[in-house]
Amino acid sequence: MDAFYRPSGMAVYRGELFPEWQGDLLVGALVNREVRRVRWQEDGSAEDVEGLFGELDARIRDVRVGPEARSTC
Repeated sequence: MDAFYRPSGMAVYRGELFPEWQGDLLVGALVNREVRRVRWQEDGSAEDVEGLFGELDARIRDVRVGPEARSTC
């Protein structure tokens, strides 16, 4: 994971809406103004998968996964 994200809030995805995201981290990225989806690899390293919610153009400070397994920021 890139140290330049300036990570803020973080949540582990455990929902059913996006099964391929199971166990992935959703990390608020202050500098990038988005939420980064990060997947743990079997060797313990982290893979930066994609940016989410960049269209909001907001400094993300908190990340949560709601009761319907939808990510909110």
